[in-house]
This record gives sequence, structure tokens and C-alpha cells, in this order.
Amino acid sequence: MYRYLVILIVVLVFRGVFLAWYIQQGFVGLGPDEAQYWTWSKALDWGYYSKPPGVAFQIAAGTSLLGDTEWGVRAGALFLGSLLSLSIFFLAVVGGLSFQIAFWSALVMAFSPLGIMGSLFAITDVAMMVAWVIACCLLVRTFTSDQPPPYKLIGLCIAIGAIFKWPIYFLWLVVLLGMALYPKLRSKEMIWGVLISLLGLIPALIWNFQHEWVTFRHVSGNMVHVLHGNVWEFLGTQVALISPVLFVLLVLAWAWIFVDHMPPIVKLGSLSSLIIIGIYVVVACFQKMQGNWSVFAYPLAIPALVWISMRWTRIGVGVSFLFVAAVLAIPMLQLPVKTSPFKHNIGWSKIGEDLKKVGYDPDKYFLFGESYQMASLLSFYAPGQRRAYFFNLEGARHNQFDIWPGMAQEQVGKTGLFVQVDYSGHKDCNEKKTEELKEYFKNVECLGTFSLSNQFPKVVHIWRCEEYQGNEPAIPKKY
Repeated sequence: MYRYLVILIVVLVFRGVFLAWYIQQGFVGLGPDEAQYWTWSKALDWGYYSKPPGVAFQIAAGTSLLGDTEWGVRAGALFLGSLLSLSIFFLAVVGGLSFQIAFWSALVMAFSPLGIMGSLFAITDVAMMVAWVIACCLLVRTFTSDQPPPYKLIGLCIAIGAIFKWPIYFLWLVVLLGMALYPKLRSKEMIWGVLISLLGLIPALIWNFQHEWVTFRHVSGNMVHVLHGNVWEFLGTQVALISPVLFVLLVLAWAWIFVDHMPPIVKLGSLSSLIIIGIYVVVACFQKMQGNWSVFAYPLAIPALVWISMRWTRIGVGVSFLFVAAVLAIPMLQLPVKTSPFKHNIGWSKIGEDLKKVGYDPDKYFLFGESYQMASLLSFYAPGQRRAYFFNLEGARHNQFDIWPGMAQEQVGKTGLFVQVDYSGHKDCNEKKTEELKEYFKNVECLGTFSLSNQFPKVVHIWRCEEYQGNEPAIPKKY
């Protein structure tokens, strides 16, 4: 065990050093969601509009040590991503699989697109998955020991994971599945575990009680709208998350459930991942589903796909490594790839330079955009890092910026700069937008259009808007 563990730690250290260097070099800027989470971290609270508070505290810890930089925002993600791979190693070991299977299970996570992107970007999924894997370690340890499942500790892990993302409660579905298959997992202590796990909801409940339950309106609003669905896109994303070869092994693990004997951890991982992903696929037939919403199904399934074929696992890890390396090389070499997965991350650092060109002074002007994404990016990348404002010209849904004081409360009579991103590459400011802004300001002037990237069309238009009149666009009822 120690030989495999030492090699794994060395690999993870080198991987971490490379990713830290990659982040530090600024090849890929913050995504809109990361920038939004950073704005949350500057106003710590019990909860936020669309997520529990965990990610904000994670970023606050990183930036308190490393400053309000991309590296400070993402340092926690890099640590948690390495911890996730290490925890999967112990998951396989305590579940009774060989050290070799445990080692390659960790490498699957470390070098899959899911593992690399989870270490590179400050997202809510990784901390939740770490809590998920630790809880699974406590559960499957029962297969190799005479001790009953410590459901109170499992409930505590779930409570911690819920502070980052609520889908961790799906883990109780895995527990129920395990209890149906293996009588030794059955225990009345599970009731206490469930009650303890519900403690993870308390921060968000406190915040929502104070803010008219907007998170629940947001979640229910997303669920009730029946759209055309995106089942094929969703399935394609699942293949991409762990790479094609490894996904084929996972499908074989699903098929093996019905045709051969499997170790309990392998059967439980295969069957639970099949059910969870199956649920999301069915929903995706009727409603648009984001590909990362089902990522928590994979950690317990990874030892299962490695168990199917060690040889093909090695090939799959190699293919995944080459694929990830090619994707990371796109922004490093500034390749003109129009379909780059980093389209929404590249170029934002140039906004600060462009604002300086038009005379932006954080003590003289305020900044605003027509989306919470733009407001978040302006808050992080503009000189002075003052919180920008969300000005809902397009009738977008509510968001966290609606909770905070807006322009009408803080900027009446003052001058602001309005910034709009344009992925079509138009070189002139939109005259229609100029006319819209004139309804709210005494004078409006387009200051110019500035390119953010040489890789693909991506520009920002900047307007100076003088003497804000204090009126706002109509507030939509969309959550």
C-alpha cells in the first residue's frame, strides 16, 4: 500500500505544481460563475441566491492568504481537487479492492477532464464530492470489517457537503440501495444520520427566511418549465467528463451488474451511478440539464470501471491525459480555436486596461452591466475591485445582485460606465443600447469598442452615462 500511496502523492504534487503555475500565469481567467462567487466572498453570509454559502467561505479563505487574485480564488479548488483523488484511493482500499485498483482509480479522477477542471476552477461540486467520497468510505468499510456503518458520521459528512451543494442528499439513495442489497448495512442508526445530515440545510434556511425564500423560488422555477430537453448534449457531456474510453468501461460495469459476480463496492458503485445518471438522462429528455449536475455519480463508480479492466483503464487514463493537455494548450499557445471550452474565461484581464484607456477612476465613476455575469467580472477585473452593479435592461431573472443595494440606492446623480460584452465581434457600439440607456441618464456617450482576445471574436463596448436619474428597469418575476 505504501508504495502505491507514495507514488500517488508524488504524482499529485507534480500535478498540483503544474496547475498552480498554470493558474498563476493567467492563461485562463475567471469564469462568470467564479467571479460571482468571489463577489459573494466579499460579503459573507448564511447563504446566497442560487447556492449555499460554502463556496464563498472557501474563496474567502484563499483570498485572505493569497490576495484577491485568480490564484487566491482558485487555491482552495486545487487543494480540494487533489484531496478528491486521494480520497478515492482510500475508498477503493477500504472497500476491499487491491492497492493497484485503488491507485489507478485515483489517477482516473486526477487526470480526467472532470478532475482537472475541478482542480482548476472554483466551483461548488468538488468540495461536495470530497464529502461524498469520505461518507462512502465510512459506508463501504462495513464490507471489510465487522463494524456496523457509522451513520451518524456519514450524516455529518453529508451535512458538510450540503453547505456547498444540496445534491449530496442523493447519497441517502445510495445508502438505501446498499441496505436493499446487503443486510449488514441495515441499521436503525441511519435515522440519526439523516437527522444530522439535515443540519447542513440550516444556514441556507436562515438566509432564505430573511430573503423571501428566493433560492427555493429559483430552484422550483427551473424545474417547472418544460423545454425541449437536451438529452444528447447531456450524454455527450458525460462522455467528455471522464473521457470516452473510461466512459465505455463504466458502461461495461453497468452491464456487468446483471451477468457476473462483483465485489460489493463495485456493484454498489455501478448500480448507484447507473440510477443517478439514468434519472438525469430521463429529465434531460424534457428539460435542459447542465452536464455537471450529475458529477457526484462518478467518484463511487470509478473503482468499478477500473475493476472491469486494468489494461483499458491505463489506456483510458493516457487518452484522457492527452486530451486534457491539448485543451489546456489552446489558451497557452493562443490558438485561434473558435470552439475553445475557455471562450467565457479568456480576455477578461484586459478589461482593466480598456477601462483605464477611457479614463475610469474608481473614486469618480461606478461600473454596471446588464447581466450578473458582467457585473461580477467587472467587480473582479476593474481597477480598485469595487462591486459593480447589475442593471436589468434585458429583463433577466433575479440574482444575488438584486439582494444587495442597487444603483437607485447608492448612485443617483453620479456618472457610471456601462460595459457590454459582444461575442459577435461588432466594432461599433449598439445604437439601440445607447437609446435604452438615455432613459435612465442625462447624457450617454459611447467611448469605444475594445477587443478582448485574438483567438476568437470577443469585444466589449463601453459607454459613459452621466447623472443617473434614479429610475430602474421593470423588475421581472422570473427567478
